[in-house]
Order: sequence, then structure tokens, then C-alpha cells
Amino acid sequence: MNLISRNLAPFPRGLTPALLVLVYGICLYLLAYHVIREEFGQLLMLYSICFLISLIFYFKYEEWGFSFGRLLLAALCCRLLFLFSIPQMSDDYFRYFFDGHLISNGINPYFFTPNIAVEMLPIDREDLWGELFAGMNSKNYYTIYPPLHEGIFYLTTVGAKSVMDSVVRLRLTLMLFDLANILLLRRLLRNYGIGSRAVVLYAFSPMVILELVGNLHFEGIVLTCLLVNLISLQKMQIGRAAFSWACAIGLKLVPLILAPLWAFNLEKRKLIRFVALAILVLAVFFSPFLNLRVLDNFLESFRLFQQKFEFNASVYYLVREVAMWFVPYNPIKYVVPSLGMISLGLIILISTSGREKDPRHLPRKMVWIYIVYLIFQPVVHPWYIIPVFGLGIVAREWTPIIWSGLVIFSYSAYQTSPVQEQPAFLWLQYGPLFGYMAYRFLYRGRLL
Repeated sequence: MNLISRNLAPFPRGLTPALLVLVYGICLYLLAYHVIREEFGQLLMLYSICFLISLIFYFKYEEWGFSFGRLLLAALCCRLLFLFSIPQMSDDYFRYFFDGHLISNGINPYFFTPNIAVEMLPIDREDLWGELFAGMNSKNYYTIYPPLHEGIFYLTTVGAKSVMDSVVRLRLTLMLFDLANILLLRRLLRNYGIGSRAVVLYAFSPMVILELVGNLHFEGIVLTCLLVNLISLQKMQIGRAAFSWACAIGLKLVPLILAPLWAFNLEKRKLIRFVALAILVLAVFFSPFLNLRVLDNFLESFRLFQQKFEFNASVYYLVREVAMWFVPYNPIKYVVPSLGMISLGLIILISTSGREKDPRHLPRKMVWIYIVYLIFQPVVHPWYIIPVFGLGIVAREWTPIIWSGLVIFSYSAYQTSPVQEQPAFLWLQYGPLFGYMAYRFLYRGRLL
């Protein structure tokens, strides 16, 4: 990194940041409006430039004398570039808005698959339903999104006249949470007494901007909930901590993996209160599942997702290849549950590791719980990394930050139709990642 600093030295002090922000903005604009995911070469080049610039901003932050206000303004402008763009790298938003319109027309999205529900919608807006139905990739599956997720779909589609109306509404909503994450990260870093320079890594992360604001994924709101959870635990506000964790689960089920961490790291009386409040909030969020038909349909899609789909996996792919020697047909049926049990065991091991004097031991454990969970999963889309990326900034853990730069290689699979992953790009992503993890372990003698 000293090499970067020396190379930047000849530039005028005020001009260098402005030039970099301009280049960064141009790259984002091209990603928002002119590059589709099938054009991997262009995507890789633009993303890599943005990632490199984010690192330069991080290492030159103090020398250039950035104020937090300017940082926040620049981050906002970068996100606003996407405001009127249609998501180019993901088609999940079609299902979001289709489900939202089902709810606004009094149709339960958990009762019917889209290929049946589309016939039940009013005929006066057949063009809108047809556009959404044609674009989605899950026409034959029941929705897999939790009720709180579905509620946001409804709010962004009620009264919407077009797909673009809903896109702008949802994007503004996600953008507000994304900016809140910047403020929360700054507050946490200050609380831990380690300075707020690392906020730059989140504010200018191309993965965060592209996947949250650009592609309209909800992991940014999950991160907001987890950051509020950490701040609340710092202040021993157990009720707020439990509520924020329950909200994270209400959006995505994944934060349930943190349950062992609370079980082994909260004092008994606080734990009982925390669990009781979390269960109460979750009971409200998941009350639609009291209908057995809703629950059965949701679980059917959940099992299908776990047993059929594979994408951008690491350990799973290696184990699957070995398993195919013994179970040549559908090894995923056995590999996924087995890796799930190993993952659970490691999560419990991380959760029960000794309490350190370093106050950041809790976010550090959260980071490694997420990493363990993800490396054993059969599906790892880039946006799955966002919660652990944000937590990694708090914990000053570079593993998820490095991963955020490498995960762009997963888009190489979209160069062909149908989607076809290439082992070389998987190695380019996971080779350096696991190499850094091994180096870190050998250097420190432990990961935590």
C-alpha cells in the first residue's frame, strides 16, 4: 500500500480525490445503465476500478483530510446515480413486485405459485402483470420470502403504475437504510475507540452499491438490524437488541445462525429476557405461518432451494465431487445436511470460545459465524456477503473485505446461457480468500 501512496504523491492535493470520485462515478454510471451481467469483461474491469479506488480512499483518508460530511455526500451521490436504472445484474425484483401486487389485490402470495396467481389478477392491468411474470425466474415456486419481506414488497407496489414506479420506491427505501448503515458504522467504530476511517470501505464499496442500491437486495436492511443490535448490546438495552435481531430474521432467516452466540455470551437473566422478547416479536412477524397451508408451501420452496440449487459455492463443491464417487445420483441431498451439521458445530465452537478483554470480540465472532455459514452453503450470491462485510468493518477483519473484491468473479457464470460456472473463476475467487485466511491463521495462531 505504500506503493499506492508514492504513486499518488505527484497529484495536487485537492485534485486527486476529485478525479478519483469522478472516475468512480463514471464507472458506476456505466454499471447502472450500460453493462449487463452477460458482459463479464466490462463488468470485471469497471468493478475492479471501483474497488481499487475504494481502497485508495481508505488508505489516503487521513492524509487528504476528508470530512465525514463530504464522505456522506459523495456516498449519497454515488447511490443516486442508480435511481432511475433498471437492475441489470439480477431479476429478483420481478418476484418482489409480483408478490407485492398480489397482496394489494387481496391474494395471499403464500397460497399460489405465480403461474396460477397470474390468472387471478385483474385484467385491466394485464400488461403490468405480464411484464412481471415474464421477467421472473421462479414462476413454478411458492414464495420463499418471510412475511416482513413481503410487507415491504406490498408497500413499494401499492398504487404503483409501472415497474419503474416500484423500482424507484424500493431503491429510495434501500438507499435510506444504506446511508443509515454508514452512520451506524461510524458510531460503532467510535464506540470501540478505533476511529471512523474504515467507514470509507463501506461508503464506497462497489459490492454494496451495486447489490443493494443497484440490484435491490435486502441484505443492507439486515445489516442495519445487526448494527443496531450491536449498539444496543453495548448499552445493555436488551429489548432493543432482541427486537433488532428479530427484525433481521423477519427479513432473512440467516441471522438465526447467531442464536448460539447469544446463548453462550449473554448473562443468564439477560439471555432469558432477550430470547423471550425475540420470540414474541418473531411470533408476530411469522403469524401468517399459523396457517398450515402457508407453512407447507413455504417449507416446500425452502427445501427445494436447499436441495436443487447450486451457485458460487466453495467447500460444498469440493465435498460434492468426492461424494459423487459414492452417491452418483443427487449427492446434494446428502451433502447439504452433512455440511449443515458441520457448520453448526463450528458455529457453536466459535460461540463458546473464551470471552476476550477486547470489546470487539462479539462482532468478531459474528463475522466468523457468518463466514463459516457461507463457505459451507451450496448457494453464495454476492449480496449474501453484505452483512458479514459490514460486521467485518466493525471488527477490523479484512477477510470479508477481501471477499467483497473477489466475489465479482461469480458473475462469470452468466457469460453463457444457460448459466455455466467455470472452475477457473471459482479458484480465482476462493484461492486468494482461503489463502489469506490460512496466512492469517498461521500469523496469529488463531482466526478469532
